[in-house]
Amino acid sequence: NDVSRKSCEQNLSRGPGASIMIVVGGARESIETQPGHADLVLGDRKGFVKMALRKGASLVPVFSFGENDIFGIYHSKNLTSW
Repeated sequence: NDVSRKSCEQNLSRGPGASIMIVVGGARESIETQPGHADLVLGDRKGFVKMALRKGASLVPVFSFGENDIFGIYHSKNLTSW
């Protein structure tokens, strides 16, 4: 499964108790991380909210504190030039 609209709709249509988890910031957010910072990459990524409303699914926001301080990231201009 992926986070495409089709995949999400199929998973939410499986019946009661069906759920999906989406890391909204995705790879970009994980690559641009820095120790001591909690920078979220949201932009125009709100289609999942609209889909949840249409499908009657609950939204459970989750935020992980301090994870940017645990893992080291190699920063390269080639990787962060979105």
